[in-house]
Amino acid sequence: PIIDEETLFLTFDGVDVQFIAALNKNTGDTLWLQHRKVESNFDAVLRAKGVKDIEATKKEKPNDNRKSYATPTIITYQGKKQLVSPAAEVTISYNPKTGDELWRVRHEGWGWNVACRPIFAHNLVYFTTGVEKLLLAVDPSGTGDVTDTHIVWRNRKGAPEIPSPLIIDDLMFTVNEGGVVSCVEAKTGEMIWRGRVGGNHWASPLYAGGNIYFFSMEGRVSVISAGRAFKLLARNEFDEEFIASGAVAGNVLILRSRTHLYCIEGRKINKQE
Repeated sequence: PIIDEETLFLTFDGVDVQFIAALNKNTGDTLWLQHRKVESNFDAVLRAKGVKDIEATKKEKPNDNRKSYATPTIITYQGKKQLVSPAAEVTISYNPKTGDELWRVRHEGWGWNVACRPIFAHNLVYFTTGVEKLLLAVDPSGTGDVTDTHIVWRNRKGAPEIPSPLIIDDLMFTVNEGGVVSCVEAKTGEMIWRGRVGGNHWASPLYAGGNIYFFSMEGRVSVISAGRAFKLLARNEFDEEFIASGAVAGNVLILRSRTHLYCIEGRKINKQE
């Protein structure tokens, strides 16, 4: 869930029910609730992807194409707020006051199990489409279905399924599940460089102190420079497994592994050292 002013926004995209709701954060009263309205043809997607035994696949994972895990994002565009919420097979923007749908983008292919949270910069909304691993930059000025009209750029190569993108100034940084890091122009999607930190990644990258931190499931914390060239600055090995994203508070780095919580504090360097 997320909170904006006096409202808490809650999403639920499961195999049986899919909706988004706005609650009064003080009382818990429901202000509005919108069921996801998505036309879906699971059989057609499976067939297009080359699945031979469609019925067996659907029996093994019933309604798998209805699931999504992404946290929504509140943006302000041209003085008005939008609630951008990825669902299974579609990303929808709502009026956060009323719940009315503003626009939507249909996901192609395996467009479910979305985990990345949308981000907003340069008057564009950036989001991924789940298992399909497609990264989109969308102009949020449209109404209705804007799939064919308002996608400014798309990028499939190296796009993540689980870790969220990171935008620093005019650059977007991503890491995919296999540890490949990409840097592109945020406004155009043009590739600047691609490098590798290795390992398997579910945690989102973290920006702090001019550097970007990556946390792998093998316990490696890799640090690169947040610039136009791939520069690996450090590798730190933990006997841990990192799935949760890191956090920063002042000059303190907070990490959570499967078993431990770490607080790592930077020290000031004396000029005489």
